[in-house]
Amino acid sequence: MARNFDDTTNQEYLEVDEAVVTTFPLTMSAWFKPVSSAGDQQFCNVTDSSAGNAWYKIQDGLTSRTVRMVARNTTVRSAQTTNLWTDDAWNHVVGREIATDSRDCILNGDTANKGTDVNAVTAPAVDRTSIGRSGDSSPGYSDDIDIAEVGMWNVALSDDECAALADGYSPACIRPGALVLYQPLIRAINGGVGPIMTFVGDVVIKNHPRIIYPSMPYTHMAIPAVGGAVTAPLFHHHRHHNLAA
Repeated sequence: MARNFDDTTNQEYLEVDEAVVTTFPLTMSAWFKPVSSAGDQQFCNVTDSSAGNAWYKIQDGLTSRTVRMVARNTTVRSAQTTNLWTDDAWNHVVGREIATDSRDCILNGDTANKGTDVNAVTAPAVDRTSIGRSGDSSPGYSDDIDIAEVGMWNVALSDDECAALADGYSPACIRPGALVLYQPLIRAINGGVGPIMTFVGDVVIKNHPRIIYPSMPYTHMAIPAVGGAVTAPLFHHHRHHNLAA
């Protein structure tokens, strides 16, 4: 199930000292369920662990209950949504760094109210990947939020692909050849794609959002006559697996 991240207890976070993506184009996405609009929310990011001013991240916005995609290499540039998340409910965020001078952020699939930014930022030198906190030299932590289905890609996903994520499709369904990190956070940590990450703090399990996962193949075998043997499958099926919250 989903994991809770809360800086008021043991400052929970998930992290690896490796940047799964280091420059544009890139996409980050996550499902999140905030208890309230108060506090700092760090969904996922790649950062320079030795500096406090270099990263790509999706986080809460400067206006309450908005979200933003941030690129920083000393200078901060961000794309902030105009629509708002709902407290104590599952919301979806996706951020794209399309080029050095193009980034956007979409909340709950609402492209009409997405945030955009066209200011140039030189790609930062990043070396750490984090979920639930900003993994730079002065970390900021999430304030009582459930996070699930975190994905990062080394491409800028299309609007349709971003919409599919907000509709509940797993990151594993979307451009899998470009998927460099996938943390479902549904059962065991590290159950998806990417490097082994370490969870720090108390493991607090919460209900998961409803997600559509890739199909799982299974095979029907022909029934042999007495004394015979089956040499080939009769036919194949693919079954889609859903998870209800």
